Order: sequence, then structure tokens, then C-alpha cells
Amino acid sequence: MYGKTFSKLWRGSMRAKPNLQLVFIYMFCNCDSNGIFDAMPAEISDATGLPIQIVLECISELEAPDKNSRTTGHEGRRILRVDQNRTWGWQIINHGKYREEGTRRQHAERQKRYRAKRCEGKRHSTVTHRHASSRPVSVSVSESISDSVSDCVSD
Repeated sequence: MYGKTFSKLWRGSMRAKPNLQLVFIYMFCNCDSNGIFDAMPAEISDATGLPIQIVLECISELEAPDKNSRTTGHEGRRILRVDQNRTWGWQIINHGKYREEGTRRQHAERQKRYRAKRCEGKRHSTVTHRHASSRPVSVSVSESISDSVSDCVSD
């Protein structure tokens, strides 16, 4: 799965904790579409190269309340154990929020590229206007752009 990493990760309460960030990013990138990471800590250790003890410490911190978290739900915890009877498998608490934000940003970027491409085409084309005589009349690009400047300038 693709996992969008936001710059907030380096400015929030995980700031200056690279092992914690790596474990969290690995879990996020390898969870299912519902935010369930159903794998053992050894998988994280093998994949990231972090010693298993470091991975377990990071998981404990991700499961613990965080009074400095931006998200107050679940006392700022980042992950919850899916089944209390086993030592692995977690729900990423804000998974839906992260996916929604990523989708919104991707859509905004697509729109920006589309508008830039559309406006670029308008700058280089000749536009034909019909006047009262119903004859096609070619006008210069600078005249035709005035009709759609608001579309291109607002970006």
C-alpha cells in the first residue's frame, strides 16, 4: 500500500524520534485499507533493520497516551491493539484522517496541474469569436485571455 507521509510527522510529538517515526511509517504503509496492521513486531524489525527490542519500545510508545498529541481522541494514542489476547496486530487510530488528507491534497494537486495546463493552452492558442455578423473573426491571444483571466490568475 502507498502511505503518504506528512511533514507534520517531523514537527509533532514524534519530533526527533527517528525510530518511532520509522516504525509508525512502516505500519502505516503496510496496513490494510481500514488501517489494520496485522503483522508481528519481528516483521517490522526485519524490514527496517531496527533491533526487535527497539521496535517493541516504539510500539509501546505508540500504544501509550500522548498528552502532546494533536489528536485528543484515545488520549493521543496512535495505535490500538486489535486483539488484547495476542501481542501483535494494531489499528492505526487516525488512518482514515490521514487517508482523507492525502486524498484531498492529491485532488488539489491534480486540479492545479489541470488548470495550469488549460491556461497554458489558452496563452498559446488563437481564439475565434463570433460577432453580430456571424463571421468568424480571429483575435489575438491577449484579447482572448481577458475572457478567462480569472480562471488562470486565481491559481
